[in-house]
Amino acid sequence: MLGVSKKTDSLGLVILASTLFDDKTISYAAAFNLTDFCGLPPTIIIVGDIDLFVHENIHYASKLVEAGVHYDFRIFSSAYHSFLSLAPPAKVTIETKKMLYSFINRWSCS
Repeated sequence: MLGVSKKTDSLGLVILASTLFDDKTISYAAAFNLTDFCGLPPTIIIVGDIDLFVHENIHYASKLVEAGVHYDFRIFSSAYHSFLSLAPPAKVTIETKKMLYSFINRWSCS
């Protein structure tokens, strides 16, 4: 397994963001760049515990709590980044899709 830590995780995000976006749009590229979380819509966060961005997702969820934003948050054991598209028949993917459909049905305007 790769050695992933919060330090390498953050470094990867900084390198990715700095190469793809300018300063004006950087806050829209990744949630960790936001400074004002008030007024955000209900949010669902699903991440694997071996996803490179798990620490950023945890941090983002804590900011949503502080801002009073409704959120659903789940960390799946042994799931990696992009598991939804890379492992469609996996049990974790099926469970995640059910969570997503439930969340959308609860919060969509009808």
